[in-house]
Amino acid sequence: MTLMVVDRTYEYGLQSLMQKLKDIEQIEWDGDGINKKDRVRFTTQHKIRAAISKKENMLDSWGDSMEVEQKLLSSIFKGEHYFAICSKTQFESTDFDTSALNTAILRNGGQIIPTWIKKESLGKFEKKCYAITQNGERSYCSQYDTLLRNFQVAGILMVPVTPTWINACLKMNAMFNPAHSRILFQSHPWKVRSLPRSTSGSQDGFTVSVTGFLDASRYGIIDVLEQIGATYTDNLRRTNTHLICKEAQGMKYSKAVEWGIHVVLVEFLYHVMQHGYEDGLEAKFSL
Repeated sequence: MTLMVVDRTYEYGLQSLMQKLKDIEQIEWDGDGINKKDRVRFTTQHKIRAAISKKENMLDSWGDSMEVEQKLLSSIFKGEHYFAICSKTQFESTDFDTSALNTAILRNGGQIIPTWIKKESLGKFEKKCYAITQNGERSYCSQYDTLLRNFQVAGILMVPVTPTWINACLKMNAMFNPAHSRILFQSHPWKVRSLPRSTSGSQDGFTVSVTGFLDASRYGIIDVLEQIGATYTDNLRRTNTHLICKEAQGMKYSKAVEWGIHVVLVEFLYHVMQHGYEDGLEAKFSL
């Protein structure tokens, strides 16, 4: 199994350095009479050339070199696991911290693949790869479309997964099949909706606990709750507004009923993710 995450940080850094070098080279100066300003310019030029050379070497060995530079926290993604973070465009930010995601992947044994990888270089990958993209971005992410086309030509299946899947793998301290819960771990064409904000601009009124989920979906549910603006509590309190329950049993369930807390199925969360929240929605998904 091979993993992908599409990142363009190194490409943009290289382009920036090359533009700076071009700007310096466009300034004419006499090498025979080097004054202080010229010496600074000359030194800067050589520093930029050295930086370009270093980045080009890094791109040539992007996987191994970047893995070595990071102190490993675990070997969850160790081995032939490659990642690529697919963002909207060069200028638009995503709903997740790509830098933090890169660091988490590298420090847990994974390797980063640049988005602009050529079709000719795809022979080293296995027949199944994963591209990390946020919900709602696949339909207009040029990086994703390019990767998908190149992978299709190479006969490689590219499975889109969300940052929630990476977070759940880290919490589980193991990789697992994202198809375990497609709505949580595999990206969709629709964008995840946030909970409504109060008149003060804050997202309050949704304090949620979870019970009955003992597998990876528990971490996925918690991650999505925090994503949409809810407050998650591990312990159930009287101040909780909702309890997401797998079955109508257990201590949390009994106390939630006693305290008048909304007890809902996980489908309540799935509905909010896709369509948003409206008053009285709890009745539709009440357990």
